[in-house]
Amino acid sequence: MDKKIVAIALLAAIIIAGSSAAILLTRDDGSSDGVTETGRVLVYGNANNDDYLDERDVEAINKIIDGDELWDKVKYPFADTNADGRITEDDVTLLKKFINNEDCLMYYKDTWGTTSYVHYPLKGKIGVMDWRQSDLAVCLNIWDDVVACGTAGMNDIKHPGFSDKAIYGSGYYVDAETVMQSGKDLGVTCLLAYTGSDGTAQEVKNALLKSGSNIDVIAVDRTDLRVMTMTTATLIGKTTEGHAYVDYCDKLLKQTEDALMTIDADQAKSVLIVQVYKTTTTDNISVMVNSPSPHPLYELLHNHTLTDVVTPIEYGSGWYSVTDAEWILDQDPDYIVFTVASSLWSKGDKDDAQIQAEFEDYCKTLFGQTTAYKNGNIIATDHSAFGGQMCYLVGYKVLSMIYPELISAESGDEALNAWWDLDFGNGSLEQFPQNKVRILSDKN
Repeated sequence: MDKKIVAIALLAAIIIAGSSAAILLTRDDGSSDGVTETGRVLVYGNANNDDYLDERDVEAINKIIDGDELWDKVKYPFADTNADGRITEDDVTLLKKFINNEDCLMYYKDTWGTTSYVHYPLKGKIGVMDWRQSDLAVCLNIWDDVVACGTAGMNDIKHPGFSDKAIYGSGYYVDAETVMQSGKDLGVTCLLAYTGSDGTAQEVKNALLKSGSNIDVIAVDRTDLRVMTMTTATLIGKTTEGHAYVDYCDKLLKQTEDALMTIDADQAKSVLIVQVYKTTTTDNISVMVNSPSPHPLYELLHNHTLTDVVTPIEYGSGWYSVTDAEWILDQDPDYIVFTVASSLWSKGDKDDAQIQAEFEDYCKTLFGQTTAYKNGNIIATDHSAFGGQMCYLVGYKVLSMIYPELISAESGDEALNAWWDLDFGNGSLEQFPQNKVRILSDKN
């Protein structure tokens, strides 16, 4: 049968279903208390645990100082503005500096669960380790202040003018010496760090601290994109931009939840989520699983019982488990959503037609016997869309393709275009390289 390929705009992860998470606060004796954060600003001084640093936080801290409230660390995990283990007038004084945009140190909970600080407000130029942080810089309208970045996952449409910036290196493997040199040569005072599990960011941060460098490393956990966005926006003084983005994402989440709540169990569609690399073979396929901290895409589908896919018997500690094509065929899901690592798109001396042909053959090899492939229900996207700042926007588009009876194509396109229409990004949707993302079908 002839294969039909319909090009679509960027597709990526489905919206995360919640934002609560457990954190640890260290007391003066070095022990830790388990507390719960309910807001999206993991900054000390956010006493009432919402999405703002304002006079309401001053009131909350004053109530503790005056004895009207006990310091309930579950209710007020970030009330200790200067992170010294006590609630005093000094905390109010520092908080008012935040509110008045005065020079000071601002403390926050970093991706490793420890207390870090930045020089507030942000002054000087910015370096970014990875395309994810480049997305964030574009979203928060600080991209013009970025003077150095990594190269992986970047392009001049999603990240305008990136090729004119200094290059830290390939991917996120940046060494501290290069970052320190960018401070001397380019005026970099802040590094937005990649917070993956490989340890690169922590090595860079430790080396900078040891050297006495004045470059701040902002490393916020990326498990919940809205938490990462609002915390970073607060640390660099871009809360207006942060709220505009997060509020829109919240709107899409509410619309998604309202739509999915109408689905009966017998209407649910099974969805398998796969990560495809250049090295992926039929006996080595990474399938997303319900790990202790599941990916936002899996979490939403799982929480709304939209998938009956079973976790493989053995899986790693991350978001994915390695399985094979036979196991996928046994599950035979209604839809397969998969992301393509940039290595698969390496052009070399091949033209676009050759790359496309190779990609089509690759997909047929992996999924060609499945019902999803035969029915044209394989949705493919490159990884830079899947894991980046467009996650919430394109996730809504993905849902409109899986459940068109609940979410219209027009509504999905509107969310997708919001990256540019609402000034979260630059350029235009039509400019983005369309051949990277597609629906594959084996239907006539």
